[in-house]
Amino acid sequence: MYNRCRIWSIALLLFMGGTFAMLPGMANARTGAVAPASTTIGSETVYLISSLGNLVWLQENMTDSAASSAHYKMTRSINAAETATWYDAGTSATQKTGFIPIGSETNPFTGIFEGNGKAITGLYISRSTTHYNALFAYVHGATITKLTVAGKITGLNLSAGLAGYAEDTTITACVSTCQTSGMGIYTSGLVAYAKECRFSSCYASGKVRGVGEYASGLVAASTSSTLANCQTTGAVIGYNSATGGLVGSSQNDDIANCAAKGKITGVNASSVGGLIGYVRSTGAHALINSYAKGAVNGYSNTGGLVGYCEVNGAGASYTLEQCYATGAVSGLYGYTGGLMGYLAVGADPTPHFTATSCSASGSVVDAYYYAGGLIGYALVNVADANALTLEHCKATGSVYAGQTCAGGLIGEADSFNANAFTITYCSASGSVWAEGAGYAGGLLGDAWADVSNGITIEHCTASGSAYAGAYYGCAGGLVGYSYKTYVNDCHATGKATAMWYVGGLVGYSLNDSVENSSAAGNVLAAYHAGGLIGYAENASVVNSFSSSKVIATLDNAGGLIGYASNGKVSWSWHLKGAVDAARCSGGLIGRADTIAISESYASAPVTGDLCVGGLAGSLYSASTLGTSFATGKVAGVSYVGGLVGYQSASSVSDAYARGAVSGESWIGGLVGYATGGSIATSYSTGKLSAFEVYGGGLVGQNDGPCTVTDSYWDITSSKISTSESGTGLTTTDFKSGLPAGFTSIWGYSAANNGYPHLLCFD
Repeated sequence: MYNRCRIWSIALLLFMGGTFAMLPGMANARTGAVAPASTTIGSETVYLISSLGNLVWLQENMTDSAASSAHYKMTRSINAAETATWYDAGTSATQKTGFIPIGSETNPFTGIFEGNGKAITGLYISRSTTHYNALFAYVHGATITKLTVAGKITGLNLSAGLAGYAEDTTITACVSTCQTSGMGIYTSGLVAYAKECRFSSCYASGKVRGVGEYASGLVAASTSSTLANCQTTGAVIGYNSATGGLVGSSQNDDIANCAAKGKITGVNASSVGGLIGYVRSTGAHALINSYAKGAVNGYSNTGGLVGYCEVNGAGASYTLEQCYATGAVSGLYGYTGGLMGYLAVGADPTPHFTATSCSASGSVVDAYYYAGGLIGYALVNVADANALTLEHCKATGSVYAGQTCAGGLIGEADSFNANAFTITYCSASGSVWAEGAGYAGGLLGDAWADVSNGITIEHCTASGSAYAGAYYGCAGGLVGYSYKTYVNDCHATGKATAMWYVGGLVGYSLNDSVENSSAAGNVLAAYHAGGLIGYAENASVVNSFSSSKVIATLDNAGGLIGYASNGKVSWSWHLKGAVDAARCSGGLIGRADTIAISESYASAPVTGDLCVGGLAGSLYSASTLGTSFATGKVAGVSYVGGLVGYQSASSVSDAYARGAVSGESWIGGLVGYATGGSIATSYSTGKLSAFEVYGGGLVGQNDGPCTVTDSYWDITSSKISTSESGTGLTTTDFKSGLPAGFTSIWGYSAANNGYPHLLCFD
């Protein structure tokens, strides 16, 4: 009955003449309304749109529910160029306002509109003081398919090529090449605002300019919608927040197989993204297999793919899978990333974010802080384990921050709960530069956790150089500054340079655990340079190594750690790379304070002026060194030892040094200078040379009371027969049987040229 009444209603309109008088306030000097012809397809009446007059008729009859809900089909393309000459009644003919959009908030279009592969070209709308400016002003529960719209649209709020506002509407295979300008909020190429809509195979290429919030190539703002196989290529300029190549603001949307290729510019705008400006998820949603290729410029929260992403709410989640961005990204005031600018997960108890197999290749520049090759800044405040996870992600672009926190993958990562933030099987290869008082890292600039193991970095690599330019800057091949982070099976090969706190893997490590990791890039600092870690406080390093060349022009250079305090090092070593510092230079650790060293070794040459040691430059404050050895050549001026240069109130046991030692004063085959502490069951074999005072085969000077027991030096190979402490043995004695006091942890190995060998290294 309803369909019959609707058909009779439209038939009555046709009977009344097909052309309708214009109502007061309607456009003047324009094509008159022409009622469309109709045909029957099955049991349904379909109205055929073939002229501009038909569109005017449709616009004028939106107050009739039968007309607004009918099924329309275009039979030919329409040239609407004359709309550029139209003006509204009661206005000057010079005020060209163009086409009046179809529908309104009170009388939306609710029917079906089949574009049938046809186009409406030359459409002109210029209504900078009114809202809902598009071919369709307002659609609700409608279906629009295979329609192309071309022209120029200007409005206040809700301006777009196809629809100003769309709710519960299906839009399929529609195209907009319109140039769109909005003086207010919600400006886009296709649809200005979409709520619970379904987009598929849509495309927009026109330039978009939005003065207010929410500007984008396809949909300015979308809520609880789906977008699939959609693409944009036009440039977008936004002057406020939420500017994106595809979507300006996306809340609780699901997006798949979409792309944006145009340049995106946010002028003094935050949340600017190559694909999406702003994302918020309070349910379970995803962005899958999508990309952006254009350059992106913003003020803050700027990303090559997404500007700002927020996941919050009980049970909320957001999945980013197989997405990438290739355009250069730049920001002026922080939070800039090659893929995403700002990521926040929490603080409700159970939200989760996962990024899998995502990448970014464009360069990243922020004039201020938080710049990352993949993500500028990432925060998780959720108690659940793995609440924020990045896996199999990579970044290859260079990264620059004008002040602080630049990272090849992430500028800064923050976690407030244990095991909440996990980065695994990720890589970065771009060079990283933090110009100001900041942190630069090949993978992360700053990793900060409120509780132990709040951030986990596993199976990751970084190969780009890291540079921090400020006086107290930190630079690391993997992480610039790290606090309460767990690092496992990670490897860095890039060069690291800064004034303070520089490491081949981590620049400054506080309360961290580092395991099964390595670094190979050269390290340069004025203070605290380490092949693996520049400065380690209360940190644990296990089964890790470095082959880096390490230089500290002033204090504390170590093949593994420059300065270590209140922590432990075990089963770790340094190979190949020479180590040099003016003060405190060590093959493994430059300066060790209250540190436990065990089952570790160094084999690289070590040079310096004061406190130079094959394993540790200086050993202070109840530090312990056991079951360890050094074989590298050691050369310095004063306090030079084959194992330790300067030992104070610390203990050495079950250790040996076999490298040649040279210097001017306080030179020892094992320890250059010892005061307090103890030396037990240890030996040295290296040749001593060029000393003037205080040279000893085992200890250069024992300034007491340092207790030395069951410790020896080779008088044959060292070319010296005296020492303040220890017992001299010949080479034959050493190779004929274990010296007195040596326990079962010792044996012999051909790998050690027949000298006593620590069996733990077999």
